[in-house]
Amino acid sequence: YGDTLVWYCSALTQAAELNNNISQAQKSIDILERHFPHSQYRTKGNACLSLANIYLALKNSGNALQQYKLSAAHFRRSGEKYVLDYKYTYALRGQARCFARQKILDSAFYYYEWAIENDFRTQQLITSAQDQIRNNRWNKDILEELIALYLSAPSLPQQTYAETLLWCIE
Repeated sequence: YGDTLVWYCSALTQAAELNNNISQAQKSIDILERHFPHSQYRTKGNACLSLANIYLALKNSGNALQQYKLSAAHFRRSGEKYVLDYKYTYALRGQARCFARQKILDSAFYYYEWAIENDFRTQQLITSAQDQIRNNRWNKDILEELIALYLSAPSLPQQTYAETLLWCIE
């Protein structure tokens, strides 16, 4: 019964992503919370991430940010010092995007930096050259967003943010 519920929730989440359907994603989250209050954290994190992405696509940064934070919190519930999971990196990047859209630049920089750090740590798990290339391209996309944010805000304290930007590129 439990496995069937998890599979059903995963299917609901995928359908929600395909159709940009908030109610399907929320239904998945509700079922997971009700039937698995103390487990299935990664599945819950994935469902919250999907809902956050839908909200962001619909330009609802407030609700998207709330869901990205919830997603990240579910991934951190593993208790590990570092969360070596690309979905967790997506949740961090999503938070950065929300803060950037809300013009809260110090938080946007913080979450972009954190996403890049987590991506680097997670890259250490890659075993194939093809996956390494794919991930390098994805990491480049995160860096380009960070650079665009930096260039869009000339009023930022240049030294501090320039150092952060250079550190992330390194």
